[in-house]
Amino acid sequence: MALSARSRPRVVLVVLCLLGVSFTPLVSPASAELSGKEWATLTQKHKDVFSAPGELDEKKAVLEQVLAQGTHPKALKLLGQALLMECTVWWKVHKELGEVTAKYSERMVEITNYTEEEEAELKGLKADVDRVEQAAEGERAALVAVIDAILAGPEALRKNILKRAASGDWAYRAAAIRIALRTYEESESKTFVNRMMLKEKDHRVRSVAMDALARLEKGWEPLV
Repeated sequence: MALSARSRPRVVLVVLCLLGVSFTPLVSPASAELSGKEWATLTQKHKDVFSAPGELDEKKAVLEQVLAQGTHPKALKLLGQALLMECTVWWKVHKELGEVTAKYSERMVEITNYTEEEEAELKGLKADVDRVEQAAEGERAALVAVIDAILAGPEALRKNILKRAASGDWAYRAAAIRIALRTYEESESKTFVNRMMLKEKDHRVRSVAMDALARLEKGWEPLV
């Protein structure tokens, strides 16, 4: 009788043990469960870094700590909260970038003489644009890191996120559809994508969806 794909690794492991073959596991064992105090510390750190722009490395470090706790309910809750919080922060920075860029562009058109004072003003406005642009790039990277962490988590986590996204703001819906497109083989993801492609009215969400769709190597045919 042919062995199933799931049973083959176990059979190989048994044979190696019987032959006295020693080996080092390729996957590190799961981290020991955190104590109550350690969970409190991690939760506070999570809140601190994901409630404000910046600290990309700190955000990634927190995500690694959370992922190390596997499918612990507290870990899954923190991953879900990270997506919601990072979407909020990303949208705030994105809006600020639009505002400072518009202000800089307006003054560029208005100024004609380029006095010393006006040149200093433009230099300051350009510095604002550069600063916020850099912050926006950092938040885009942070959002990608959160999405990757969620993709590394269990399907149940993604199901919960997709259900919440139906009534979430546009940035959250856009992040959710990126997750769903990359897990289209999962039933909840497929349902979510099909519904969003038919009913989503916000051009920003549809733009994100089409961009994510274009990046898929396969599995996109039923969606167009």
